[in-house]
Amino acid sequence: MNPVRRWVPSLQPGPGPAPRRLVVGLALVALAFGVAACGVPVGGGPSPIAPKAVPFDLLAPTPPNSAPASSSTQSGGHTLAVQVFLVNPSSHLTAVSRSVAFPNDPDALLVSLLRAVIAGPTSAEAAAGLQGAIPPQTAVLSGTTITAGLATVDLSAGFGQLAGQAQIEAIAQVVWTVTANLSGVSGVVFEIAGQPASVPEPSGALVSVATRADYASLAPS
Repeated sequence: MNPVRRWVPSLQPGPGPAPRRLVVGLALVALAFGVAACGVPVGGGPSPIAPKAVPFDLLAPTPPNSAPASSSTQSGGHTLAVQVFLVNPSSHLTAVSRSVAFPNDPDALLVSLLRAVIAGPTSAEAAAGLQGAIPPQTAVLSGTTITAGLATVDLSAGFGQLAGQAQIEAIAQVVWTVTANLSGVSGVVFEIAGQPASVPEPSGALVSVATRADYASLAPS
């Protein structure tokens, strides 16, 4: 009887698939070359990356779904979008947008509003026919304050020299600009160089507290 022969696999490499260890080893070598080619260090420990090599948006990332701020920064402070009122060719008021300083003090905000309306139209607005009736050299004085829902507006003597329709329009510009932007302020008390002054309505009557209703005939159309 012939002896039974057992089949023993050969340990010599043949034309079949490479042993598992060899395949894994080659893959690791290829990965190392690929990483090195990308410029990423392959040392044994972590190493810092220079800030100049990091995209700037990763150094100061923007939170997801963040909304833009309601005010912008300018020269280190905040600004607020407001409306000031100019006079159009039909002698009615027209609102235009401005950015003014946004302090915590409401009296300071009142001063910023007044300076914005006194500055008058931009060149583009003037070309469109808008103008300001307030003399541009008018100064806002220290008596300008807000008390109990009334804005006291203390202006230099040049404002008191206005007369006729120009005076009515200048007063309306101030009243509408102040009351439209300052919540809770319903009227304006005028002072000229620190002295209380009654001002005329379009009808000619004098009032000590001017409101938007007094100048409704000049309201934006």
